[in-house]
Amino acid sequence: MYVVISNDFLEIKGDKGLEKITRSDIEYIIEGNHRQLFKIYNVVHIFAKDGRYFYLTSEINSFKKLKKQLNNNFKDVYIKKKKVIQMNFVVNKENLIKMN
Repeated sequence: MYVVISNDFLEIKGDKGLEKITRSDIEYIIEGNHRQLFKIYNVVHIFAKDGRYFYLTSEINSFKKLKKQLNNNFKDVYIKKKKVIQMNFVVNKENLIKMN
């Protein structure tokens, strides 16, 4: 998997092939910590206006750099959540936005 971050778009290459999301198509980028059993993962959720959804976890290389770059390039749609998301939490943009 690789991610290309530009001021105008995001390009994500994964299992589904190459996905390109333009700046105007990005609805939210939400960063949060998820608890899975005994481990906490830092996850970035990317929601597109057309319904596409992607997530990136702290298990990828240069994750801190990637988060910083996403925050710098997409400040208007980047949201960082402080509360830990529990295992039984249903991940969707409405639930993530409501969280403190």
